[in-house]
Amino acid sequence: MPRHPVTQRGRTPLIHRCTLLAGRRYLGHVLVLSAHLDHLGVGADGTIWPGANDDASGTVRCWRSRGLMKRGAVRC
Repeated sequence: MPRHPVTQRGRTPLIHRCTLLAGRRYLGHVLVLSAHLDHLGVGADGTIWPGANDDASGTVRCWRSRGLMKRGAVRC
């Protein structure tokens, strides 16, 4: 999976992951799965203040969905 590093004004670089899977059922249509880690901000010392759902559940759900689609368990 390709890595797409992004840095904003000297801050810690972020890594974006992208995957393209060709569908068989709905040719010409696009399905986008997206997620992010939720947090409330960063303290002066760089400490991240966790939010209500900062357990990567959305990221894991996207990763799992990708795997199911790749194996053909879910058809798109």
